Amino acid sequence: MCVSTLRLIRPVDEAPVLEVIKEFFYLVGCLFCDKPVHSQKDAEMELGKDYGTDFDVVLNLNVFGWGNGRLEWDDVLRWDGPGRISERWADSFIGDSGFIARDDRRIFVMYQLPERKKMKFCRELIEKMIINIWNSEEETAQREQLLEINRLFFKTRLFGFLQSSRSLRMMNMGEALELDLGRQTVPADGYIENMLLAFSQFYQDTILFQRESGAPPYARYANINIARKIREVFRWIDKKPAAQSRDGGVPQVTYCSAAYLLAELEKLYREEPGYLGTLFLSARVCQSEPSQEQNAGSYYQKLFETIAKKDQRAYSFIYYEYGRYIERTEYNWDRALRYYERSVKLTPLSYRAIFKLACHEAGKRDFSSAWGYFRRVVLIICREFSGRKPIQWENLSLPCIQYLFKTYIWIWKICVAAGRYSEAQAYLRYAWRAARAYRENECLRKVYNPESKTWRDLENYHKNSIPVSLLYEIVQSRLAYTNMLMQ
Repeated sequence: MCVSTLRLIRPVDEAPVLEVIKEFFYLVGCLFCDKPVHSQKDAEMELGKDYGTDFDVVLNLNVFGWGNGRLEWDDVLRWDGPGRISERWADSFIGDSGFIARDDRRIFVMYQLPERKKMKFCRELIEKMIINIWNSEEETAQREQLLEINRLFFKTRLFGFLQSSRSLRMMNMGEALELDLGRQTVPADGYIENMLLAFSQFYQDTILFQRESGAPPYARYANINIARKIREVFRWIDKKPAAQSRDGGVPQVTYCSAAYLLAELEKLYREEPGYLGTLFLSARVCQSEPSQEQNAGSYYQKLFETIAKKDQRAYSFIYYEYGRYIERTEYNWDRALRYYERSVKLTPLSYRAIFKLACHEAGKRDFSSAWGYFRRVVLIICREFSGRKPIQWENLSLPCIQYLFKTYIWIWKICVAAGRYSEAQAYLRYAWRAARAYRENECLRKVYNPESKTWRDLENYHKNSIPVSLLYEIVQSRLAYTNMLMQ
């Protein structure tokens, strides 16, 4: 059986390393459930819960003093309770500062992030995780395939490119569209061109690798997933794929139609029906093509049927995504709300679903209820994901900061509607700080050597990118409007 769902339990301060781990496993189709914890007690409570995932990854809980920072080992492979992990000691590929222990369907990862060569450390960390999760003789083919994908992932520097490509979606968020700037595009040169070339290189490498490694789904999934990413980026660039246009386009970039990718996913699903990410990716591919968008619903429904008898807490994000799909295609808020509410019920930290509930209440002009929901979004991100006051921006992923920004803008709207203009200005200042934090990208900075060319290129692009500039334009336009109302 292929491992298709993972739960990660980790201290809030481990967000930078988490982002790298998560990006890799998203790429190969492992559905990922992230649970930040703040103390040894929180960790022990979480370890006592069974989310129904195939495997749990327990990350760096030694920061809470487990084993006084250095674990004791013996010859028994078992979990011995709070503060004690037992396994035969083995040399670690990630050096004296890091090691991994296995306990049935869990691995316990302990490390100290080095000051330099952080990406090399993350590559070796993921490598060691793969070896420990897929550790049986029957899983040899899967293990070897994932190890090769891991090598390609870091060889092509996919982590930074994937994070940057995801930020392009901000150009389509409602708060940006309200600026009425027309359809925004980004130039297909410099960093974006390198991103597309890296994606295309990974696509070609994984095609070749599939022929050599055979049946496991991971390389095939990653191949289709990166092709979808190319489609997403081309949606926003100012040139069309060279394959479709003789007078432009980035050279050497493979561009696949949605129909082709769906056909490949259908083959993969027939061969590995238990690999749940395939259905989710099929829905996302449909949503990347207007002519296919209506077909996404059938994949979501098939996914719901598949998980009906499972513990669904690990799948709360699917309910959120289906709610968004209904909202966009059917314009049926009442039906979409049922899925947002289901997502929150399964995972109370589902801040994106709570944000949607808040927007609905604000749209009905029930500002009191909307305010309560928006405040929950702020509290979840600031308390659960940041971990401390004042906000620890390095503990927040780019999506966390984006939703914090969007929430402050919506609270500004409520304050303006209520005539509380001074308060509205205060929330614009909060939004400005979130925009600045998004620009500074402290979480990613923690996993790069700040002197490396890779980080300098990513930082320069990110700080000067159109999505980041849109955040500032949104705040400035709202500030101008508020000042006009106060005159």
